Amino acid sequence: MEGTAGYLTAFLLLLKGYKTRGVMGIDMPSNWTALHWGLSIENVEHIISQAESKVKRFATLILQGDTKFNGIISLVLGLMLAPISLMYLVLAQFMLAKLFFASDKCVGCGVCARYCPKQAIRMTGEDKEKRPYWRYSCDSCMACMNYCPHEAIEVSPLLAVVFYYIATVPFISYLISNWTGYYIEKNWIDLIQYISILITVYLVYLISHQFMRFPLVRTIFSKLTHTRYFRRYQAPGVPFAKSDK
Repeated sequence: MEGTAGYLTAFLLLLKGYKTRGVMGIDMPSNWTALHWGLSIENVEHIISQAESKVKRFATLILQGDTKFNGIISLVLGLMLAPISLMYLVLAQFMLAKLFFASDKCVGCGVCARYCPKQAIRMTGEDKEKRPYWRYSCDSCMACMNYCPHEAIEVSPLLAVVFYYIATVPFISYLISNWTGYYIEKNWIDLIQYISILITVYLVYLISHQFMRFPLVRTIFSKLTHTRYFRRYQAPGVPFAKSDK
């Protein structure tokens, strides 16, 4: 469901002085291997072939001078789901960024950092034991996970549980209220809670990243992650990145 994506793009183009002749969303293969296994080649080719025929029909109409706006129902649903989208932008995407870790298969080659489109991965540690560290700027595009030559990038459900607890228990705000003895208005509580969540998630991930230097910790995290058993998604015609190690 493309939701508001196509029409939001059209609106941005309108603000820049362009006139949009048509809007259409197409389904492409999902690469979200943090949640599901990578699609098979047969599935991918089927989805892409359907998308190609749909794009050709759409392009033909536009080239003939017609105006075509599709996805109205998806637009309405997207607007209804806007609060969820907002929550993703202000909170969920930061937590998702901190679920990634390098398993015991990691050799510190740095391919994930080099190919990250947002440069959101930093290699940390000494030269012989460098490990990837995911920053808040990560958009969870899955490029690192799907194209790691050693299939070492995983997502931790253990961290997901911890982050969920951090986000749902209003601990810090009430603690401040009790310490100061002053009543804090709800708006300020929400702001304090939001800032405390981001700081706590950052600290928890930083600590877990430091512990990942120990083989036993890496092994435990690696064995308990679901993504270890998932097929990775590889787009047709795009080879896996080559490692220097």
